[in-house]
Amino acid sequence: LPEAAVRATLTRVAKGCDPRSVLLFDVLHRAQRRVVRDDDTRAFVSALGEPVLFGTSDIVPMLFESGFAHARSVSWDEACLSLTGTYLREREFRFQRMVLCSRTATVHTM
Repeated sequence: LPEAAVRATLTRVAKGCDPRSVLLFDVLHRAQRRVVRDDDTRAFVSALGEPVLFGTSDIVPMLFESGFAHARSVSWDEACLSLTGTYLREREFRFQRMVLCSRTATVHTM
């Protein structure tokens, strides 16, 4: 989605969901979009009909502006280490961050 559509979607979800609802999604990290290996990934995803149009280095300001009061953003490596106890440099999708957010400041874990 382009940035305007991402903002509109986040705002609609924040306004329409129960304050206790939790949203979990991944986001392409803008600073790492120039990685050569990422070109293959973007081409693959585009061929599936989902071209990469927007990435951000910091999703938190956008979440706040959209109506979310709580956010946790972790790198793919951090999530893999927490969930599997391993850290493998050759893992795919190293450019992503996983984000968990909600309208309330309730602490959620990922």
